[in-house]
Amino acid sequence: MNKFIVFEGLDGSGSSTQAALLYKAFIARNQSAMLTTEPTDGPIGHLIKSLFRRRVVFGGPEKEFDKMLSFLFAADRVDHLFNGVDGIEQALKDKNVISTRYFYSSLAYHAESNEEMEFIYSLNSSFRKPDIVFYLDIPPEVSVKRIDSRHTKDSYENYEKLCLVYSNYKTVLSKYASEAIVIDGALDINEIHAQVSEAVFQ
Repeated sequence: MNKFIVFEGLDGSGSSTQAALLYKAFIARNQSAMLTTEPTDGPIGHLIKSLFRRRVVFGGPEKEFDKMLSFLFAADRVDHLFNGVDGIEQALKDKNVISTRYFYSSLAYHAESNEEMEFIYSLNSSFRKPDIVFYLDIPPEVSVKRIDSRHTKDSYENYEKLCLVYSNYKTVLSKYASEAIVIDGALDINEIHAQVSEAVFQ
């Protein structure tokens, strides 16, 4: 049976790198795979990216920005799962699917209280759960250092926000992601990939 696998972690954790390495590992084993990410390249995903890069400006109160993003990410996720071109549900019929980020990121990035986290989970509770979630664990200090050289940064890529996200991820892993495998993101890239491969191909 084909697997739906998700990589999560703070910005700069190496999730995109490990997702790409796992994709190559599937291909090397002559197993079909699809690599994807959130926000997507679909119409709602493009809007989300434009908001992060301030190409589109949210005109409401700042405190409502996360709530708006929760709705937008949930809508983008519906498209990600069910669109007839490259949707996850359709792809899983004949290939493995690897996604960088899923609804666990919404829980971690868009909540500032337990009540908000529960609200976000309610928006996403009907969506397919992954077979495996890999959480690459790095502290906010390492995240900031790794993303410091990026030419363009999202509005969330700052130390204060990442500290909150890091704390939220701990709650998410304990409450909503029983299928998660936590890996030390400070390890060598190849060592992390070896742990990922062992879990996926065992």
